[in-house]
Amino acid sequence: VIEQQKHYITPKVDEYLIEPSFGSLEYQAGDNFKYGTTFMTEVDTAQLEYKTKIYGRYDNKYIGLMTALGKDAYTSSGRQMESIYFVPELKLGKGFALIDAFKANPSFERYRNEISLQYRPKIKNSRENLSFEAGMSQTTYYKTGDQYYQFSFSTKFKF
Repeated sequence: VIEQQKHYITPKVDEYLIEPSFGSLEYQAGDNFKYGTTFMTEVDTAQLEYKTKIYGRYDNKYIGLMTALGKDAYTSSGRQMESIYFVPELKLGKGFALIDAFKANPSFERYRNEISLQYRPKIKNSRENLSFEAGMSQTTYYKTGDQYYQFSFSTKFKF
């Protein structure tokens, strides 16, 4: 049984609009599997960006796995970038999870791997209201072998 979970679509996107636009469709297939698509437009560094992604996500009590394919288009330069995502997650219990996010951009000849520790405390019987995340990543370029490192910290609130 497949049922539609969420449906947020922006009906029309005009290039003169400055505010970001986001849309998504998500479907639930069984108890543990979701799939869907996202669409986003925004103005960034004086150009309009279009981003689309299709994804599938499996979750159970101990593990999660998300895979996705995405495409970004930049209007001022005419560039397009494809993305491939593979994100396994190990749920450690008590709201902690270890996430290993791999993202490859074949057209830019680079890949990025990020390992992060996420904590989602239970607030009002839900772990969706607050999230803390700390991670480190490495970006490698295929041809040159150049490597760049980054540390990140984030907090998300849901009111």
